[in-house]
Amino acid sequence: MMTRVKETVQSLEARRIIIWLFFIAAGIFVPMGFHRLGLGIAFLPMHIPVFIGAFLCGPYLGMAGAVCTVGLSCLITGMPPVFPTGVCMMLELAAYAGVCAGIMKKRRYTMLSLYGALIAGIVAGRIVNGIAGVLTAGLSGGSYSLSSFVEGSIISTIPGTILLLCIVPGLVMLLENVLGFHKRGSGE
Repeated sequence: MMTRVKETVQSLEARRIIIWLFFIAAGIFVPMGFHRLGLGIAFLPMHIPVFIGAFLCGPYLGMAGAVCTVGLSCLITGMPPVFPTGVCMMLELAAYAGVCAGIMKKRRYTMLSLYGALIAGIVAGRIVNGIAGVLTAGLSGGSYSLSSFVEGSIISTIPGTILLLCIVPGLVMLLENVLGFHKRGSGE
């Protein structure tokens, strides 16, 4: 009996790692398609796989995936540039992943709970992005004003934020039903 449980847990963790790797790859390649169409920055294409991966794989893999996605994208595609944008995005996406997946860690996966966690993650990530912007500007001898933050992190990302709100919860529910990583109704 214990061997069977151990094999099931190992199988679930192996599937979770494979899904995590898939979403890292998606976080690198989906933005390339968006950028070719001229839709890159405004639609936040890297954010979509990072959020979905975090919801499915949990806060720790989600945060690690966010950092790996941005870092590998910097290396492979040159987008975003490593400093300051890449550093700020690593921190922002890690905050998104950690907050939204952390909130969902012990919750039942419902559309309402997913929306709440997604919105909390977006807010936390934007705050972290603003703080990172101030710190990286200070390190590079530049400046980062409140108006720069509002324009760059809030106004210019409205289309992407709407896209996140429209597709992420539904995709997470669909994939969760297929993959069955989290038990419904058990609080796990």
